[in-house]
Formats: sequence, structure tokens, C-alpha cells
Amino acid sequence: MAAAEPRLVILDEPMGGVNPVLGERMSQAIKQFVTRGSTVVIVEHNMKFIEETCDQVVVMDLGHVIAQGPYRTLRDDERVVSAYLGSAEDHV
Repeated sequence: MAAAEPRLVILDEPMGGVNPVLGERMSQAIKQFVTRGSTVVIVEHNMKFIEETCDQVVVMDLGHVIAQGPYRTLRDDERVVSAYLGSAEDHV
């Protein structure tokens, strides 16, 4: 396997300070890595980018996995909403 064909790519906050056009190009590049057989791990808080880029998502809270699966199933998961947005009682 050549250097341009990594088995694993790890990206930490790749959207930090990145404009939306570059973000789209980055998403396409990540998908190409996956198509060629690479595993890509992304730590990111930009949920729009995650939704558009990732097939599977792992949500962690305080170092523990609280949910995993496709983004569309996690965005309404009570554990995820509570961990990242707080419960309705927290906003009263």
C-alpha cells in the first residue's frame, strides 16, 4: 500500500475555521478515501459536515460511547440530545 493509499486516516476537527466550499471538497476527498478502502475516523462538532460525510457515527460523552449508528437515527436519540443540548428541564 502506497503512502497515498492509507489504511487509516484520522482527522481532528477538520472543519475548524474552514469555509463551506472547502468543507464540501474535504467531504468529497474523505468519501474517496473510503471508496478506495481506507477507514476514516473524524472527531468533529460540525454536525452538518458529519451528516453529509459519514455513514456511521459514534457519539461519546465524558469518554464513554452513548450511541452509535447512522446520523439520521442519532439526531433524535434522547441520550445524544441530553448530552449535547441538555434536557428540557435544564432550560426552564
